[in-house]
Amino acid sequence: MAEPGEFTKRAFLNGRIDLSQAEAVIDLIQAKTERSLNSSLAQLSGSLKKKITDLRNKLIRISAEIEAPMDFPDQDIKEICPKKVEENINYILKEVNSLIDTLEYGKILKEGINALIVGKTNVGKSSLFNALLRENRAIVTHLPGTTRDTIEELINIKGIAFKVIDTAGLKNPENVIEKISIKRMMKHLKEAKLILAMFDTSVPLSSEDIEVIKEIKKGKNESKKVIVIENKIDLKEKIDRQKLFGLLNIKDSIKISLKEKIGTEELEEKLARAATEGLVIPENGVVINNIRQANRLNRAKQGLEHVLAGLKDKIAYDFLTVDLKDTLDSLGEITGDSISDEIVNDIFSRFCIGK
Repeated sequence: MAEPGEFTKRAFLNGRIDLSQAEAVIDLIQAKTERSLNSSLAQLSGSLKKKITDLRNKLIRISAEIEAPMDFPDQDIKEICPKKVEENINYILKEVNSLIDTLEYGKILKEGINALIVGKTNVGKSSLFNALLRENRAIVTHLPGTTRDTIEELINIKGIAFKVIDTAGLKNPENVIEKISIKRMMKHLKEAKLILAMFDTSVPLSSEDIEVIKEIKKGKNESKKVIVIENKIDLKEKIDRQKLFGLLNIKDSIKISLKEKIGTEELEEKLARAATEGLVIPENGVVINNIRQANRLNRAKQGLEHVLAGLKDKIAYDFLTVDLKDTLDSLGEITGDSISDEIVNDIFSRFCIGK
């Protein structure tokens, strides 16, 4: 019987693919959207391998030029210029940093992003959930408190996988079930990267709305994004928008009517932008999407920074070669050029049987 990842492992051991390409096979199988599929295909085609190999070759040339005068002192070999070494190391460091910067975008492509719908009871959370899914997944009634537990579904919006979570309305719990559902909602509120805060424009802000705002502000941080959604714009407006914006410290919102099917396309556009806002999206398609690769790049970064510090302090070149070798090994672990059998076995153990 075939072992997990046996066929891909054979391809790696036989030199047909490198380790980054082997890892792309897993990502290809698990791709949730076309965008994540294309990213996996780019890595499988060797985009990351080529980048890392180019950087390693540059480091090898630097090391050779530094070590040659030390290894052959009787030969008339000109010592390398420290300024030239510094320029080359700075270039490599810049490229390594550029790869590290793509990690957050890569993780979103690979894993998706949690989007939590919150609001008071009967504000339209389940209707929004169904509208985004384009199916009646959650029960919708005019009765407050219909949703008693969180409901989760994975959806594809503009090439990004969103795990959309419908929650119970925030209110004073009247029984044990409501207490549990609100406790779960609070837990999701702390963990979610994207909050869809819903408010009913047809009624004034209520004490429940204020409580929702308080809970959002409690868990808000730089990595958490909040999209304010004003629902029921088909009805006469009674909400104090200036007060709402002031309490949440926002400048705009998405205005929708789920009943009249108004504004959902604009909301989807906003969701897609919010998911990748502030992230580095590389033009060349080379994306880091797993922690193993990121850890090796960070180690390479440290090694390069040590070399630059050594050059500044005019440390002897033979000491700098230690950091250069560590950097080479760190980059080599991404492609599999320098890696232990234990790590290789661990990576392939995550594959399906065969593959």
